[in-house]
Amino acid sequence: MIVAPIVKPASKLATARGLDGETFFSSLGEVLGLEGADEDELYLAMDFLLEPQG
Repeated sequence: MIVAPIVKPASKLATARGLDGETFFSSLGEVLGLEGADEDELYLAMDFLLEPQG
């Protein structure tokens, strides 16, 4: 979620597709050990990152 926009800015759906092994647009998913994520999982991760901690 943090690195993907730097590598290739795109929508969450395009980022999810870019992390999938069959449709990847960079080695980011492989380097991070991700087998893929759907756009809902990316939105949940973004909510978690933006949630106040404490």
